[in-house]
Amino acid sequence: MSPIGLTEIVQLLNECETVNATSSGLASLPCMEPELDVKLVAGDHGHIAATIETTPDDLTHAHSFTFEIDQSYLPGIIAGCRETLEKYPVRGASDEHR
Repeated sequence: MSPIGLTEIVQLLNECETVNATSSGLASLPCMEPELDVKLVAGDHGHIAATIETTPDDLTHAHSFTFEIDQSYLPGIIAGCRETLEKYPVRGASDEHR
């Protein structure tokens, strides 16, 4: 399995902040490789559908998990992304989430 890139974490952070502020939309972890896909889709009343798709071999296997979380999980996800980016900053980035 390929590692998750820092720019992918930046996108997840930005989108989670938007979902948290607006209670609508989608936050995703857009991995370059097909082994992992994560999507958080905001619904009604602070509910979020979390879908995780993973595979050890994208040609022969597929595993998908969908479960519901609520918006109160987003601050922890946001904090985890920020902590990762503070420890491992994106080189050459001028964005505030580098």
